Amino acid sequence: MEGMVTPATQAMAHGVSALVHTSFTELCADDWDTDAVRLLLEETSPDAMSVALQNPAFAAVEREDEVPIGVLLMPKPSYLSLLFVHPAHLRKGVARRLWEAARRHIEAMHPDTKTVELNSTPYALPAYRALGFVPLSAEFIRRGCRITRMACWLPARALGAEGSGLSHSPGARLLPDVLETARLRLRRPEARDAASIYAGYARDPEVCRFMIWRPHVSESVTRAFVASCIDEWAVGSRLPYVVSERGVDEAIGMLEARMLGTTVDLGYVLARSHWGRGLMPEALENLADIALRTPAIHRVQATCDTANVPSQRALEKAGFVREGRLARHTVHPNLSPEPRACFMYATTRP
Repeated sequence: MEGMVTPATQAMAHGVSALVHTSFTELCADDWDTDAVRLLLEETSPDAMSVALQNPAFAAVEREDEVPIGVLLMPKPSYLSLLFVHPAHLRKGVARRLWEAARRHIEAMHPDTKTVELNSTPYALPAYRALGFVPLSAEFIRRGCRITRMACWLPARALGAEGSGLSHSPGARLLPDVLETARLRLRRPEARDAASIYAGYARDPEVCRFMIWRPHVSESVTRAFVASCIDEWAVGSRLPYVVSERGVDEAIGMLEARMLGTTVDLGYVLARSHWGRGLMPEALENLADIALRTPAIHRVQATCDTANVPSQRALEKAGFVREGRLARHTVHPNLSPEPRACFMYATTRP
């Protein structure tokens, strides 16, 4: 008898974590270095899964007698970060049902998404091939694990991709790895950044007030977050930069560039100890200037809550223009479970 595929919620974090740990330990762990095993178990702890299930692009479980026997998680429409099936339920179609539910959701809700990518271990390669994924890379070592990058093209999207000029090849990047301003250095995230991010701002309720995520409850949650940021750089459609002061290589914030065809959409956060110094406007202006000098990019944009006056001022100081008000646009869970109104800001080519 088939189980039922349902949305995965934060209330399921403990059950999902237990399922992942059981499946991983029995099926995959032997191919991983000791440190890599420890890190994955930390990144899929109940606390970490609770954060991951806050606002994903798609997350679902298949349950039997109310117990999760399979789970799929997509933090963004183009990236599948987690797909596990309980060892006792392998080869019963669980993974295929979860993936088909995810594919239907992405095609309906994110029509601009043309591919979904993932990192596969040697054990999972045949299963992902059976689901329609194909290798994009040779096998390589990442964080103590043998990995192959894979992708699945969504047929309804791929037909319109050729010649449109709006899609970038998997892994392609239009922005540099490092950006520097008079006072700041923006770079790719590293695992060591987790400690300073957690201590500096990720657990601060005041900093998180207008964020789309809740304050981190432990450093292990932040480590999982940083690991996902590192993975984002491998995909190339999102580039989360660590912000630090020049000469002091310690994270004081982040600035993320999301590649949306000819548009770059920005998100940002800064430690409270560095507020009021004009640092984020400096970072925003620099990134926007470099982006708009790239031939494929014509627009850089950002949204912020209508009550977030400091963020509005930061964007305006960086040269962004308020274009309008978006009703019921973004859920800020530290303020309300309901979507709140936001302002749209942008700077464009002439």
